[in-house]
Amino acid sequence: MEELQAMRKRRKTVSNASNSKYLYLNMGLLNEELVEDRVVNHSLQKGLLLEFKGDSDRILLAVSQRPDGKKKWMVSDQNGVTSSIKPQQVTYIVPGIHNFDPADIADFAQKAQDNMDLSLLEFAWAELLEKNKSVTVEELAEMIFGSAEPLESYSAHALLSKDEVYFTVLETKGPCSIYGPRPSKQVEELILRKLAKEAYEKEFQEFIELLSSAKSMPSQDKPPKSSWMDEEKIRSRIESLEAYAIDACKNDEQRKTAGMILKDIGLAKTASSAVNLLADIGYFPVHVNLDLLKLGIPTDHSEENISVAQSLLSNSYDQDEINRKNLTDLKVYAIDVDEADELDDALSAKKLQDGRIKVWIHVADPTRYVEPGSIVDREAMRRGTSVFLPTATYPMFPEKLAMRGMSLRQGELCNAVTVSVVLHNDGRGQPQSYINVSEFAHLPEGPVRSHALVKVMRAAQIDFRKPVRHGVLGIPGYVQFTSPIRRYLDLLAHYQVKAFLRGEPPPFSPGKLEGIAAVVNMKFRAVRKLCSSSLRYWILEYLRRQPKEKVYRALVLRFIKDRIAALLLVEEVHRFESGICLLRMRDALPSEVGFQASTWVSVGTHIGDEILVKVEEAHPRDDIIFLKEVIKG
Repeated sequence: MEELQAMRKRRKTVSNASNSKYLYLNMGLLNEELVEDRVVNHSLQKGLLLEFKGDSDRILLAVSQRPDGKKKWMVSDQNGVTSSIKPQQVTYIVPGIHNFDPADIADFAQKAQDNMDLSLLEFAWAELLEKNKSVTVEELAEMIFGSAEPLESYSAHALLSKDEVYFTVLETKGPCSIYGPRPSKQVEELILRKLAKEAYEKEFQEFIELLSSAKSMPSQDKPPKSSWMDEEKIRSRIESLEAYAIDACKNDEQRKTAGMILKDIGLAKTASSAVNLLADIGYFPVHVNLDLLKLGIPTDHSEENISVAQSLLSNSYDQDEINRKNLTDLKVYAIDVDEADELDDALSAKKLQDGRIKVWIHVADPTRYVEPGSIVDREAMRRGTSVFLPTATYPMFPEKLAMRGMSLRQGELCNAVTVSVVLHNDGRGQPQSYINVSEFAHLPEGPVRSHALVKVMRAAQIDFRKPVRHGVLGIPGYVQFTSPIRRYLDLLAHYQVKAFLRGEPPPFSPGKLEGIAAVVNMKFRAVRKLCSSSLRYWILEYLRRQPKEKVYRALVLRFIKDRIAALLLVEEVHRFESGICLLRMRDALPSEVGFQASTWVSVGTHIGDEILVKVEEAHPRDDIIFLKEVIKG
């Protein structure tokens, strides 16, 4: 109590002079009328100094000016802004003040701010708790400041408004509230909670500063991705941002954390903002493949899987050795790109004495190492397929096992499952029955006709219970078999065939195959879509980097609407003084990629016509490209 009195005495000496200005603003009113005004007259009227809650819950001081309709009031706030408010927005009317000058609000607010010493509440709380008493705002002002004049009353209100520990509202009558001291145990808990909150906020701000620092660094100096994973709290927040970036938040807490980070660093709460931030700090590469992250495709094999694969390579036992046949006398040809690491099929051919051709299809034999249900097999099934992207390859099997033990390698003895077939003089052929090609005869041959045919072709179907006819090949049944290193469904076929060749029952029933195929097919379709989107991204990025004046040759495939045409970009056009030179874009837009876009074309252009276009804009991240036709002449 003595400490409170001493603090109150010091404050009273300093504030006596300034208080007089607000004490006599209601010139001519008696002290009795002031007291009555504080207690009774709380209705809004012109000239009152009040506190109200504005937009975004911002607390402002203002002077009431005039009614605005039946329910609202026009007020002028401390920033000189006049606005219309509802009575419900008013949080406090400063007692004892009439005809307040709005120009004096800032000075009043500053003096109230100078009184904001939260330790005063602690002393008042201890005294009131001991006496088991409650107080009004004015009574608390008298208690801690030695005065209940306008400035002190408002200061007491402001202290109570910011208090989260010592006092609680017991009763509210209109704009007047009665406050009571909280029990000691509750105060102790609230203090601990407040300290924990302050520590969290301090730590959070340090994290924001860390992000800002990394964001401002040159690209070569940014911290490595691994450095963000060292501390658990930092890792958790970065993971929240990453989940937010790919729309994969596991819970509301992750979403809330990411939102707070983006807000504090001054960014919009959007997935693209999270992507850009993670790229700016060096966590994401500039050209991060978001689809790869969204699909959750594993890019590395576990240490256990790699270890097991290594042990399989060193195992010399081959249970099919007795059934193997030496075909090293044949010349074998692999049709693949030079960069291929997983060679899982190759061909041999020989002309027989009767003139017919015998063909051998040699397929890699991964089941030489892998058995159904093994660790390596389960991981291959989980992946479903190898992933081939423009920037990286993620094999279905551990790299050494796939590329050394399983692959067909030049100049080495390799394990294979070989299928041979003798072709008649007329080959293998049967007209495709599902599509009447003559209906498309009016379209120019080549990409235009192929584009139209593809749009009416049916998707492939897989049925392990009843063989499905293959219309294009003209055969009653068909199974994918030639890519067992990179496609799990092909590996399933190998398990079944190898068991048959050994005289064993098939390891999988038709029903089991159907179930596995359903899951693997979903993954395969997702990966195929990923590969397509990744290739398109890098083509768009290539086009984005080219000079704006570069011209491209395009083929009109069809009209989408009116003069908006679907185009196939096929060649770059380089202009020289002597004329036009065409250069096929082998490194960017090879014809087999079939890069398509659309634009408005001039009147007189028909399907199959070639036109020249320029790239106006290209945004790889958003899969957007704007083309403009270049009129010849």
